[in-house]
Amino acid sequence: MTRPLALCAATLLASGALAQPIQAPLQDGSGHPAVREAARLLRAEGRRIRPDGPARPRLPGLRPMAITSEANGNVLVVRGDEGELDVDWEDDRQLYEAMRSIMVAFYEQNPGRNPHFLVLNTTFLVQSPQAFYLPIANNVRGIGYEYDHDTELFDLPGVALNGIIFMNSYRGYLQNGPLGQFTFNQEIGHRWGTFVRFQDPVTGEPSDELLGRDCQHWSFFADADNSAMEGNDWSDLGGGRFATISSNMWGFNQLDRYLMGFVPKEAVGPIWYVRDAESWTCAEAFRGRRYNPRWEPPTPLSFTGEQVEVEGERVDLTIDDIIAVHGERRPESAISRRTWSAAFLLVARQNDTVDERAIGQVDSLRQSWERAFERAATAPGYPGPDLITTLDGSREDPPPAEGLALGDRCVRDEDCTQGADHCIGLGSGARICSIGCTAEAPCGEGFCCTPSLPDAPAADSPWYCLPASGEGRCEAAPFEPMGEELPPDAAVPDAEAPVPDAGAPDGGGLVVQAGSGGGDDGCRQIPGRSAPSAWLWLALPLLGVRRRRR
Repeated sequence: MTRPLALCAATLLASGALAQPIQAPLQDGSGHPAVREAARLLRAEGRRIRPDGPARPRLPGLRPMAITSEANGNVLVVRGDEGELDVDWEDDRQLYEAMRSIMVAFYEQNPGRNPHFLVLNTTFLVQSPQAFYLPIANNVRGIGYEYDHDTELFDLPGVALNGIIFMNSYRGYLQNGPLGQFTFNQEIGHRWGTFVRFQDPVTGEPSDELLGRDCQHWSFFADADNSAMEGNDWSDLGGGRFATISSNMWGFNQLDRYLMGFVPKEAVGPIWYVRDAESWTCAEAFRGRRYNPRWEPPTPLSFTGEQVEVEGERVDLTIDDIIAVHGERRPESAISRRTWSAAFLLVARQNDTVDERAIGQVDSLRQSWERAFERAATAPGYPGPDLITTLDGSREDPPPAEGLALGDRCVRDEDCTQGADHCIGLGSGARICSIGCTAEAPCGEGFCCTPSLPDAPAADSPWYCLPASGEGRCEAAPFEPMGEELPPDAAVPDAEAPVPDAGAPDGGGLVVQAGSGGGDDGCRQIPGRSAPSAWLWLALPLLGVRRRRR
């Protein structure tokens, strides 16, 4: 059942509550004042950090550190022995000192390691800010960073680090795999978004109406195709009425992927939103006691499971309206970086117990989040990212020497045998070995040829061979729950590949997987495809969900 919502009233109506989520959701703190100020201090004063040797003299006012780090497989245990982590994390100076202490200890005690991200899991629970992305560097133009930082381009010389991904206590994700994967996707997604404005076709001025919470997420009223960066997937009912659409796919949309550098601007289809008649800005949280409706979390991942219906004016945009404000993304997708490295740290206080079981659990999360991001960020028909999370930069478990056959599960192109050398993504999150085809060329018994973008002209999108059902139509591989690991044969090649350095040029001719995401694929419009199961509404509480305020 849906409930009507008059957009001009700028409030959300109550929905009949379903069962409560299996645990309290985290609140994204990337826009928290302490996080913003700590990031500014790190960028301003972090030039003393050197990844290739000892740190320079300590800044005045910072007490000596007794932080130690110890590698345990692919998890680095970082321990503060003199209270470096027993601080008020909502105090910007104390948060800065804790983050800087962890960074300095990492580079001092791990010479030669220079990853693009530090992913922090803790043995203790930080109440606020609960999870966040702390930006250290950006070398990309045209993605709107100038609206949230001191300057569009910034970095620490010699340091590959782009940002710190703070995930909080690892224990909160052990019984809720989807929560961890969704949270990780949103936090790493903040490396590139969401900040973009567009040129208003009426006024000609930049508008922030696509943006919602903290001006760093999609607006509740943006048709964001169930992005990990929030927003909703909206259906236009006609007559100025719109309804959210339930979905079991939450990843990244094509605009997200454009901002990330994984698809060209031509791959970004129509963009639209429902206009807020009261002209709230993305910087407003409240007007008096009224909560900004653009800041509301997506409906399927809130505390209620019902769809929402609204009334308002549809505004249609194109990628050119965004480019008119920010310019085109530079570097463009053809040469943008696709291989990224991340070091996973388990951060502990002096007396916290860290045993083999805890390390194994964090390592399992590491592998799950790596795969979830790669799947979600990859658009069918385009090469996606390769996120390397091993401490030595290797890609574990090479595939069988003979390669995987047509239709077998895979991770990237190199897994597949010669002649079936495309590892393509399905809407379920699975990836299979396939070959290119045309509508006229048969794929062979048991397979049929289908376009990767059903709504695009045949000449504009790649066609691939997919398994055919007994009814003669193409259908995706069975749904793979997000919380489960890929099967052992879903291997990753190139065991000795080094961790890429930020100084290397973008692109570099790297061959990476063409996996799946939450967007279009060749099986999306299959007749009779079942609706998403009800368990999802209970298993996927959104990062950043709040109880509705009125």
